[in-house]
Amino acid sequence: MVVQTRILTAEDASAYWKLRLEALQESPESFATSYEEAVMRENPVQRVADILSSNSAKTFGAFQDGELIGNIIVSFQTMPKLQHKASIFGVYVTPSARGKGIAEAIMQTLISYIEQNSEVEVLDLTVVSTNVPAIRLYEKIGFVKWGLEEKSMKNNDRFIDEWHMNLFIQRR
Repeated sequence: MVVQTRILTAEDASAYWKLRLEALQESPESFATSYEEAVMRENPVQRVADILSSNSAKTFGAFQDGELIGNIIVSFQTMPKLQHKASIFGVYVTPSARGKGIAEAIMQTLISYIEQNSEVEVLDLTVVSTNVPAIRLYEKIGFVKWGLEEKSMKNNDRFIDEWHMNLFIQRR
């Protein structure tokens, strides 16, 4: 299985939107946006293309045989006192590709990009407290839990807790 990881561009908008809708259906507890909210948006592919062209965030993806199978978004802070931090969100790998190192490969590509192309010193993320495989991956990469946010989200009358995690970038 040959997997290519790279930054997504506006040309990837349709593939991203397809994967995003899958993510919202497959893992609704992991995302603040619901599938129902997403499909109601006007011109979603054009909106995604605009976001993928933005400098305030970068979306990294993994492709297998030309198909987008996973993605991670990093959002950069613009306020001067916060520019040393960036937030990771929207982490998703299609179920058939899970357990094969795809998320780790995307994350390593993202971290390499951060190290080489930004002044970011801290990456932060939140992860659903019951998503043990994701937590293990983040800890393997070097992220450290720093706090549990109880009742972070509510899905179908069920509260969801999230861990807050940080990675301090070590420039080589």
